[in-house]
Amino acid sequence: MLTNPAFLENIPAAAALPILLALLIVLRRRHANFATRDWILALGCIFFAQLETFSAMSRHHWLYTAGHTTLLIGQLLAAVVLAAHRPPNHNYPKAGLPFTALNTLPLIAVSIIYGCYIFSPGAYLAASVFGIVMLLGTSLWQKKSMLLALAGSACYVISATLAHAGYYRSAEYWLLFCVYVIAIANLYITLPRRTLGRFAILTSMSIWALTFLVHPWVWVNAPQWAPFARQVWELQKFFLCIGVLLLFLEEQVATTQWLAVHDQLTSLPNRRLLDEWLKQTIAAACAHSGKFAVLLVDLDGFKAVNDTHGHAIGDYVLAEIARRMQTHLDQGKMLARLGGDEFVIVSSQIETPADIDQLEQRLQQAIREPLHVQGRDISVGGTFGTATYPEDALDCDPAKIAPTLLHIADQRMYRRKPAR
Repeated sequence: MLTNPAFLENIPAAAALPILLALLIVLRRRHANFATRDWILALGCIFFAQLETFSAMSRHHWLYTAGHTTLLIGQLLAAVVLAAHRPPNHNYPKAGLPFTALNTLPLIAVSIIYGCYIFSPGAYLAASVFGIVMLLGTSLWQKKSMLLALAGSACYVISATLAHAGYYRSAEYWLLFCVYVIAIANLYITLPRRTLGRFAILTSMSIWALTFLVHPWVWVNAPQWAPFARQVWELQKFFLCIGVLLLFLEEQVATTQWLAVHDQLTSLPNRRLLDEWLKQTIAAACAHSGKFAVLLVDLDGFKAVNDTHGHAIGDYVLAEIARRMQTHLDQGKMLARLGGDEFVIVSSQIETPADIDQLEQRLQQAIREPLHVQGRDISVGGTFGTATYPEDALDCDPAKIAPTLLHIADQRMYRRKPAR
């Protein structure tokens, strides 16, 4: 076999996927925040399936059969991994390992039956009944959607019907098509929208699924196109790899852009984004004769927290206070961190001085509520300074309205500090 030209010509294509896998593993080590585990598992399963290319050249029937079964199981497991994929920090419900593993067993059973060329309708029927019982049982156990469980059961019924009619290839490929459709639906929901990586992955997976659907018909009615269909399937794994790499690249760019306008500790907008927000607020107020207020907040007693408890706890206190203040701000109000223990709020929903007083009281209550950290209660306060538009910037050059309001708010804040 080693001197077989067909064997040798398949080695470069077979080696490409392990190289791409190695690149993803390196990315995972260097960038732990990028979720590459599921992609590595899926591509590993595809590489496992790809080994069938070499076993198909063997003259030994058992090796050929083993390779065929390997191909089917590898294709199946790749789709199962992607059907269960969830991005980090997501709010999507998890499929759960027990649910996924138990419902993969009947699919593996069908793949083994067809992979070993067991052409018996009874075997497919038994595997389908096993799949339906497992799907309905685990859905009840794990409290999953029974509607989806019934749809999956219908897929098993169609597969068993095709096998009973003698279409064994269609029976197996139909189930593979269904699993790939589930994977596509999951990736459509969970992958970041409006990204080239998502487009490349969904496109490759869709062509993959369609290949399973049309391959049995091509094999019977247009066998001359079977090699072409196989090459189309082979091509998709590289599109999938490209899609994953594009996802990583776009995620890194998005992270860099986000960090450029946000404070890393509190995740609040930084001075750069605050300036942009102020420009938009000023433009809207000028155009519609509107009002808005700028509130500057400086934490009282925060230096003592840092000196007594250390900077790690100080950072935690800052982040927690930022989170608390954010929860007390509704739409139309922006909270930003200027640096250190200074924050600024821009509110376009201020009509009277009483509105400002109410907002200050809410924020002061959020700041003063004790924080329980490592068995200790830590309390800080806040001093506020407020400037309003147009009252505090009537004669300003439009370009100087923002710095003027911030300066006035800062002065008023420090005038109030000695009285505390």
